[in-house]
Amino acid sequence: MDAAPDTAHRVAYIINGVIRVATVEPWVTLLDLLREEFDLTGAKKGCDHGQCGACMVLLNGHRINSCLVLAVGRNGSVVTTIEGIGAPDGLHPLT
Repeated sequence: MDAAPDTAHRVAYIINGVIRVATVEPWVTLLDLLREEFDLTGAKKGCDHGQCGACMVLLNGHRINSCLVLAVGRNGSVVTTIEGIGAPDGLHPLT
């Protein structure tokens, strides 16, 4: 995401146990950050209104629709995506 230097914000998250840092515009959603900046495509852009749940991730242990959350508003949070749940040899009940 190309961000203009005067409006861009630096954000840092712990995503699936890994610290990740990016610079984003204030209107970028958490979903777009995950998919476009970090190539974590398990959360999908479905309705883009928080109705379908395709974009669901865990944010600080709570289920949220990432299409409704601005990335700058949850800076410093812990995010778990479907990619971070379980492993091929020990699947989590959600997968």
